[in-house]
Parts: sequence; C-alpha cells; structure tokens
Amino acid sequence: QNLCRNTSNKHRSRRQAPPPQPQHYNTSTRASTNMRAHTTTATALTTLLATLNYGADARSTKELHLPRDLDMSMMSAPVMARSSNTTNTVDDPTASTSSNMLTTTFVGGTGQAGNMFDILAITDVTVTSLDIHMLSNTENVTVYYKIGRYAGYENDAEAWTVCFDDVAEGQGNGQSTGLDEASFTPVAIAAGNYRAFYVTLTTANLRYSMGTGTVGSIVSSNNDLQILEGIGNAYPAFTHTVSGRVWNGSVRYILGLDPSKLPPPSVEEPGATFNPALYDKISSTMMGGSGQAGNMFDVVATSAVTICHMDVHTLWDTEEFILFGKVGSYSSYEVKSEAWTQLGAGSIEGQGINTATTLPSNSFDPITIAAGETYAFYVTLTRPNLRYTVAVEGASPIIASNSDLQLLQGSGNTYPAFGTFVQDRIWNGALYYSVVTPEPTSALRLG
Repeated sequence: QNLCRNTSNKHRSRRQAPPPQPQHYNTSTRASTNMRAHTTTATALTTLLATLNYGADARSTKELHLPRDLDMSMMSAPVMARSSNTTNTVDDPTASTSSNMLTTTFVGGTGQAGNMFDILAITDVTVTSLDIHMLSNTENVTVYYKIGRYAGYENDAEAWTVCFDDVAEGQGNGQSTGLDEASFTPVAIAAGNYRAFYVTLTTANLRYSMGTGTVGSIVSSNNDLQILEGIGNAYPAFTHTVSGRVWNGSVRYILGLDPSKLPPPSVEEPGATFNPALYDKISSTMMGGSGQAGNMFDVVATSAVTICHMDVHTLWDTEEFILFGKVGSYSSYEVKSEAWTQLGAGSIEGQGINTATTLPSNSFDPITIAAGETYAFYVTLTRPNLRYTVAVEGASPIIASNSDLQLLQGSGNTYPAFGTFVQDRIWNGALYYSVVTPEPTSALRLG
C-alpha cells in the first residue's frame, strides 16, 4: 500500500508577534475585514488588458484559442502575461541605477504603526526593497507579503510571510527612510498578479495619508506597477485596522522575474517527484467551456482515503494558486473565509485548454477523509484563468464516482477569494489518493 507522506506546509510564516504595547489609534471605528472591491478589481484588470493589447487582433496561438465565454465576465477577464522588454519610467531622479522605483507620496498627515496595501504587476518584476515614511527614531521594521491581495487576511498572521525584519533609522516627517536591501528578501510578481504587503513598526510612528475611502483604488502607477490604496494598522500586528489609507513610500524593483523568488514548487522529500502510478485516481472532466478564477466543490468519501495530489484545468502561462479546504460541504460557506483553512499555495505552469495541470508536489499537506465524510475544496488562481464546465440543468449532482469517492457539482468563484460566485459548475481536474487501511486490532488473550 502506498500512503501519502505527511509533509509540512512551508508556504506560510508562523512568526509570533511581539508582546502588545499600548497604542493611541487614529480612529475609534474598527474597520470591517470584508473589503472586496470588485468594481475596482474589474477596472484595474480592464486597464491591464488594454495595456497588454488583448483583443480581437491577437495573433499568437495561445491568444487565438483563449475562451471568450468567461463566467461572471463583468467581474474580470482572462489575462495573458507579456514579456517585460520595455524601458521603465523612474519616478524619483535619485533612484538607484541598479533598480527602478515607484513612489506614492511622503505628504503624511496621519499615521499609526502599520500599513497594508496591494501591488499589481503590469510587467514581470521583482521587488528588491522598500522606502517608508517614519518619524526620527530608531525602530524595528517588519515587512510581510502574501500571494494575492490582503482583503480577508487582515487578521490572519499565518497567511503572511516575512520578507524584512530589521532596524531602520527614521529620517523624519516628509522624508524617505530606505530599508536595507541586504536584509530584504526579494519578492517576484508575474505580470497580471497581485502581491499584498504589510509594513509595520512596533510603535505608532509610521506615517501615511488619508485616502479616498475606496480601498483598492490606484494611488501611483507606471508602465510596470500599480500601488493601490489600502488600510492603516495598529500594533500588535494583525489586530485593529482602519480603511482608506495611502501607504507613503517607494517600491524598489528590477524588471523580470527571479525564479528563485516565485512561490516554490516544493517536493515531498529532497529529490522526490510526483509519480501518479503510485496512487489511485478519480477524475471529473477537462471539457472546460467556461471559467473564472476559482472553483469550490465537495468530495464524499465512501472509503477512508488520504488525498495527496491534485490536477486542475488552467490556461497557458505561469499562474499562482491558493488551495483551501473545510470539513463538510462548501454550500452556505461560499463567502465565509473564516470557515476555511488554507492548505497551501504556490505557482504552476498552465498546460492549456483540455489538458491537466498538476499542482506541485507538497503544495498541500495530505488530507485524510473518513468513510462517509464530506470534505470541500476551494482552488483559486489570482487571475480568472481557471477552466471549468457549466452543469446541465437537472443533471445529477454527482459528476464522477468510483468505489472510494464521489465528486459533486460546485460553484465558480471570482478573485479576491470568497467574493462573487455562481452555482452549478463542474470542477475540471483529478484527485490522487491512497485508501487508508484500518490498523489491525490485537487479539485478546484468554486467561
């Protein structure tokens, strides 16, 4: 019998926050953590598509075969990356010759301990450091990042990874304070993808500005990046927030991707690779026909199984994915992020229409489902390039079954995660699993 190896998820930081310190927060209202600016997302992606010349005059093989029947198409549209061979406009004449820079402002006006904000990459870039706006003190500065956007993760420390943790000498109000590039772990962002950043001090000496109140609106942009309006954060980290705040600072970056800084396709053990022949398999379909960023679907176990690997159906191109799971059905939990557990995240090289794309080995910890139990999966990309199929009206909710598992119809979902959704969608993919054999019981000795 071939059981899955019980490997650990290495994609999330579990760094503990320092002890709380009393703070004077700049608002009496605790902002909602359910900030999903779909209209702004659609506007940003429309602008991006125009930049990429995506449309009727496309000539490449991939573009000619891009599906046009996108689910909930008013929310977003498929995105194809372009090569970053253009010359960047540097916003600050003092920028280093070894990197480019995009600045928001240093006008300040208010502040607290931290800021969360999103960056949208228009070309492939690698962020090498940040300049921030802080008062004239020596402070410990921590910078976190996460795949995708920050909305829905304002209080979830485990969803974030530390990319900088060091002291900085504040240059004072209205001045730029650079973070030591040697202590900053570069963050790669493929074209069309988001990265969320969270900059925090341990005191309320970070300066930022009041925004328009429209979280996710563009506050600074050039040919390579967009920096979006975000939120202010109190300390301890991942606690109180206030919306509509503009991060003051500069993003330093180089054009192109450093592959070593993309989400890692890790393996079960050093040198190990995925061998599908070692597992049982259940497949749905690769018919496609529609799609969006994500799919929720239920798995019903008729035997006890451990699910180890997964195929999905995506367009061509490098994509970033996040996988969530929950015990029980997804139904009635489509927008309740708190009910789900993030199982893993990473990057994949999409294999295109009607072809399986396998999630990298060790993308998620193996999931054991007891016989008779229902378990829900939610797989999402950060762009609407996942393919699935619209169910026939009145069809059986069971889309595939064997002696161990049943796959059920689910929902199509936009990104950011846990936002708009549509029902009666058939997940395209496959699950690789091992049947769990009960432990033998010891025979009783008669005395």
